[in-house]
Amino acid sequence: MSWRRVVQWVAAVAFVCTTLAHLWTQYRVDPVGIMATIALPLPALMVWFAVSTRRWHRESVATLAGLAFSWLGDGLGAVDLRVKIAMFLVAQICYAVAFWPTFRRTWGPAGWWRVGLVAVPVAVMVAVVAPRAGSLAVPVVAYGLVIAVMALCATSLGPLATAGGLLFLVSDAMLGGQEFAGWYWKFQGLAIMATYLVAQGCLARAVAVRSSSSSDDLPPSG
Repeated sequence: MSWRRVVQWVAAVAFVCTTLAHLWTQYRVDPVGIMATIALPLPALMVWFAVSTRRWHRESVATLAGLAFSWLGDGLGAVDLRVKIAMFLVAQICYAVAFWPTFRRTWGPAGWWRVGLVAVPVAVMVAVVAPRAGSLAVPVVAYGLVIAVMALCATSLGPLATAGGLLFLVSDAMLGGQEFAGWYWKFQGLAIMATYLVAQGCLARAVAVRSSSSSDDLPPSG
């Protein structure tokens, strides 16, 4: 077994184990455990992605940057909500930059279904959250627009990336409802972080698989 394969397996196991550990703290509503584990999964995913990526181009580099800024959002989010929004806004911009060339190249009349798939949930999210966001209303609207573009562009990369983009929308909708609309229900934190971490894994996996293609015209990955 090559060193690359060993590192891939170790990083993948680390990502799964740290994800499960964090979700367990969310299930138990353990504030100390949540803070201790929230920033652990993404470094493992970044290592897996870096080792699994064979061709470094705009899509791969921007995706890694998106993972890095997401990790900063995880770690610094507890300091200030504005910092958290800023880090995740940059992360979504990185993802949109990564996916945009493929989206533009594959766009066609049949692609309008993608707009509806993304626009409806984002419009609902912004309409509900923004009026309750106070001084953060403008950043919330900006974030909603950017994540809509990201999720829309992700649909051009295949089913796995499409799932990742949509799960990000679900996670952020629940988080926005929690932070600004006062939505609270049992296992809310568990649902937010489960959809978020699975979304990150889907996007990273989709791009890594595409990077192994020898063609410049990368096909969608599933």
